[in-house]
Amino acid sequence: MRCYRVVSFLVLSLMVSCASRSDRWPQFRGPEAQGVSASGALPVDFGPDRGVAWKVSIVSGISSPCVWGDRLFITGYDKESKQLMVACLDRHDGRVMWQDAPAADAIEPVHEVSSPASATPVTDGRHVYVFFGSIGLLCYDYQGNERWRVPLGPFGYMFDWGEAASPVLCGDAVIQNCDNDDESFLISVNKRTGTINWRTERPLATVSYATPTVWKSTAGTRLAVAGSGALTFYDPANGSEIAQVTGLPRIVNPTPIVADGLLYVMAYSRGEPSRDTAEVLMTFKDKNKDGMLSKDELPESMSSKFARGDTDKDGQLTREELKGVFKWAQSNPGGGEILMAIRPGGTGDITDSHVVWQYRRSIPYVPSPLIVHDRIYIAKDGGIATCVDAKTGEPLWGPTRLDAQGSYYASPVYGDGKIYFISERGVVTVVADAPEFTKLAQNDLGSGCKATPAIVGDLLYVRTDETLYCFTSQSQTVLAAAGG
Repeated sequence: MRCYRVVSFLVLSLMVSCASRSDRWPQFRGPEAQGVSASGALPVDFGPDRGVAWKVSIVSGISSPCVWGDRLFITGYDKESKQLMVACLDRHDGRVMWQDAPAADAIEPVHEVSSPASATPVTDGRHVYVFFGSIGLLCYDYQGNERWRVPLGPFGYMFDWGEAASPVLCGDAVIQNCDNDDESFLISVNKRTGTINWRTERPLATVSYATPTVWKSTAGTRLAVAGSGALTFYDPANGSEIAQVTGLPRIVNPTPIVADGLLYVMAYSRGEPSRDTAEVLMTFKDKNKDGMLSKDELPESMSSKFARGDTDKDGQLTREELKGVFKWAQSNPGGGEILMAIRPGGTGDITDSHVVWQYRRSIPYVPSPLIVHDRIYIAKDGGIATCVDAKTGEPLWGPTRLDAQGSYYASPVYGDGKIYFISERGVVTVVADAPEFTKLAQNDLGSGCKATPAIVGDLLYVRTDETLYCFTSQSQTVLAAAGG
């Protein structure tokens, strides 16, 4: 038995080492979270019935596919059975290799635009790591066996947004950002054992959804976490805070990215700068309009925050008590928009010393930026796209309408000289990677789409509300639709 295990480990190690980077899209937004693929020929014109290598029906969810070698991993939520799902598919034909429904004590309530299956899995070629707000972190081996789980939550939200930040790998650790409206924190877990390495509280952070970025630079390896009011850098060895860049708005959704030695962070938060959280809560949660909030007027998941805020123990939260419990609201009360480039190094507040440039126009609310050939591509709600010079922050083209209106949740991705923007309505606008705006095609998938696509080799994987597609640039379908 021991000999068999040794041989199996050696075979698996060989498979992992032989898998080329062109066969990997291992996490949210692919290698290094950049959304960039060194791919072969990718499709321009495609749709539900053209350019389809395969397609499979899939339960709801807005997580993205992650890929390593021949395996594609994805999560979902079956609304009828109220079960979470983790699935492994053969990326070449869509065949389900294994599937699991991990048990949850309760499914977290989520807003209609969100899902209990929002976070994208991450894989190292041996195991796949999954995060659900209803459970916590889970680890599966490549045969579909759950190896460990770390319960996290329940999480508190003023408006039931639910969790969405994806896990990332840093060395032998799984890193998870858990910003919410009750007790925000960043956690590191040993990827082999599930043992917690460290947990760092983020007391000034509220609900945000930026996935942590592992930044390897001349200053060393840092974890960059964008959240309420600031981008914070942590030491991945112990979770200690190293530096901070202020100036972000109250809620942050896009994930920071790294290119050519700089880190780029972007955020847009709706709201009037003068409207603080106490006023927002009073407006939407004070049901009896008495100017105070009772415990039953706030979500149950925020009970601990209520207890801390109710300093006089009268069972009510006044405006002043609310301002005390949401400390971040006093220093960063409202909205705003910004895209900025940051150079490595520094400790403490490095806003004045390390911000290279700032850009403040047509910033997206959810999608992360994309950087290719020193050009930053972004697209916001309404289908308004912009291209900015990554070195200077000066606009190269745009804001320009993509003629695909509606909200945008999926982040743009790049491959084969093409940028793919996808609207919530499922309209994919293909734009050339160029200093001038050049639209190559516009493809309607006929179904909603919030998940960021994945690119592996010459294949484009796109998840809509009902279907997972594998699109090809070949002139005809290479495989009949699998599973429907």
